Amino acid sequence: MGAAEARCLRFCVVRVAFVHCVDGANAVRCECAMRHLTVSEFLQGINDVLSGVPALIEGEVSGFAIRQERWVFFSLKDASGIVDCFMPIWKLRHEVADGMLVRIAGVPGVYAKSGRFRITVEALEPVGEGSLRRAFELLKQKLEQEGVFAAARKRLLPRFPSRIGLIASSESAAYTDFVRILKNRWGDVEILVQDVAVQGADAIDDICGAFRWWSTARGDRPEVLVLIRGGGSLEDIQAFNAEAVARAIFASPIPVVVGVGHERDITIADLVADLRASTPSNAAELVVPDRREILAAINGHSEGMAMTLRMRVARCRSAVDRFLFHGTAFAHARLVRIDALVHGIAHRARLRMMETRTRIDGAERLLENLNPLRMLARGYSLTWVRGRLIRSANTVARGDVVHTRFSDGAIDAVVQ
Repeated sequence: MGAAEARCLRFCVVRVAFVHCVDGANAVRCECAMRHLTVSEFLQGINDVLSGVPALIEGEVSGFAIRQERWVFFSLKDASGIVDCFMPIWKLRHEVADGMLVRIAGVPGVYAKSGRFRITVEALEPVGEGSLRRAFELLKQKLEQEGVFAAARKRLLPRFPSRIGLIASSESAAYTDFVRILKNRWGDVEILVQDVAVQGADAIDDICGAFRWWSTARGDRPEVLVLIRGGGSLEDIQAFNAEAVARAIFASPIPVVVGVGHERDITIADLVADLRASTPSNAAELVVPDRREILAAINGHSEGMAMTLRMRVARCRSAVDRFLFHGTAFAHARLVRIDALVHGIAHRARLRMMETRTRIDGAERLLENLNPLRMLARGYSLTWVRGRLIRSANTVARGDVVHTRFSDGAIDAVVQ
């Protein structure tokens, strides 16, 4: 089948006119009306034509089901019609339940194996406040059961960050307010900006991409990430209620602050964040301190330390004065008592020395009187034989050599 015949076939299939027709582009007489089509050719022709007709449909969800954890099936209906829909689960970015009003974008076609008409959905989002609230509650319940919101997993922010990663639309008022307040409060901080869409079809992918960038970035990473967006309707802030964004925040290795909308607006992103800010301006107030408050606190601590030091010096001075006033008399009394004790000890020592001296003198006189040499001086002598003192004449014999000691000398003699 030639190209011209194929194009003609598609026109014929759509019109269900198996009769003479002409390809307007090439003015080729069509012969397809003269032959029969197989079922596959017929369905392929329909799908070829319908693939170029994008489907943008709003309707109420019915029969929502997930099969094999891979495929999503449901129907869209209104008061007088219904159409089947199909999509891969990875394209489903919002929680969906029966009865919700949704808007889909997809490609119509006929499923060849069943011959049933259906829409292959490329994108889906809830429509209307009721459906948006329902999707919010469904996702909140799911993530809460997984522990994604648990307070125990949330991290403290650095007290004085030097680098802040900002995920925001650089053209938004929220961005301008955040940067202005941040610089007014602290100033000495580096702001690293990831410019993202915060509304519309690209918002979810942009925000998730920013978190992936910071998670894998090398070098000096921010010490805290801040995700902000100004106020808007519930539909405007739907990107911050998307499961993909919630899981990107949950997986971030860097603490995350989220400030979306007004104070009354609470999104899924707020609940997952390590710290929720009521507004983008409040986010700036939370991530850095006010330098005026820090300086006031430093001055207060300095004054307190100075006062404490002065009080301690005064107490020490008072203690010294009391010692000098009361302690001098006490010390004098102690010195007098010590002096008396010293004198008493010295007197007793002198008496003891005199007694000892007297005893020594008496002993010397006694020893002197008992000294054998003094007796020799009076005419006595001492005689030894063989080293023994002779006390009797019978102790010596003729021929013994004796030794005699006088007071002024000694002699040796032989006994005759």
